[in-house]
Amino acid sequence: MTPSLPEPALDDLLRRHLRMVPPHRALMRTMDATLMRDVPLCGPVLDVGCGDGLFATLAYSRRIDVGTDLPMAMLPRVSIDAARRSGAYRSVVTASATALPFADASFRTVLSNSVVEHIADLDGTLAEIARVLTPRGTFAFTTPSEHFGDLLLVSSVLRRLHLRLLAAAYARWFDGLSRHRHRYGPAAWREKLTTVGLEVRTWRYYGSARTHRVFDACHYLGIPNLLCRVVTGRWVPSTRWGVRCARWLLPYADMSPCAAGAYLFFVCEKGDTPQRVTAAPALEESAPPAARRPGPPALV
Repeated sequence: MTPSLPEPALDDLLRRHLRMVPPHRALMRTMDATLMRDVPLCGPVLDVGCGDGLFATLAYSRRIDVGTDLPMAMLPRVSIDAARRSGAYRSVVTASATALPFADASFRTVLSNSVVEHIADLDGTLAEIARVLTPRGTFAFTTPSEHFGDLLLVSSVLRRLHLRLLAAAYARWFDGLSRHRHRYGPAAWREKLTTVGLEVRTWRYYGSARTHRVFDACHYLGIPNLLCRVVTGRWVPSTRWGVRCARWLLPYADMSPCAAGAYLFFVCEKGDTPQRVTAAPALEESAPPAARRPGPPALV
């Protein structure tokens, strides 16, 4: 039950992220961490989709028991070896989220930050997470909402110009760039979670329209970061660069409640009665066509 990160945090979290990653990612991961760190970490704790371990390193003050992700050959942009070196996890296991190599009821807490939207077999993944959770265990996750594409800056501008087809096309292109396979609203998520025996305790939108427009713009303002990455292997040219970005970005790391945000945060609880679910095949219509086609390396 150790708190994940002491307050004050928002400005500190943003600065920490900006030392390591481009502005668009720092903005959203700061908001993700602000929500995820408040989930009580009742051990053992599993992080599904741990990536390179950077998020857990910055978000939590204690080590996570186990992190899992796909092998590097299947995730060329992510080094699971970096997660092992990060010190954020006691153990890092190479595994698919649809076939977790753990016994039933192994973990009291499962975390997943901006991961489930990328997995083709979403129903199978949720069933596996429910399986490895103990009764009354907690599953907390973040994911893009059904409003993600509409709230982007370019989509918003194109709609104001009455270019709705172009606005929709840009949203689909961005989904493909981000490798999003699923974007649902709260009701659809609740149905999927309930099917595998997970009850939604709390949920909320975050990432307001104003914040998400800045997030979109930062992809283009972050071209120097991309060039720096290509030349030096680092995303950030200097500490001074990060400090300057923090002063500008901090007002947009807005955690105020919003009626329709670009992202969703859920905290779920597994019921007392064990429930074994055979996952249905992944729905083809859950992914925009562009999101299913291979795209260029994403900055997201």
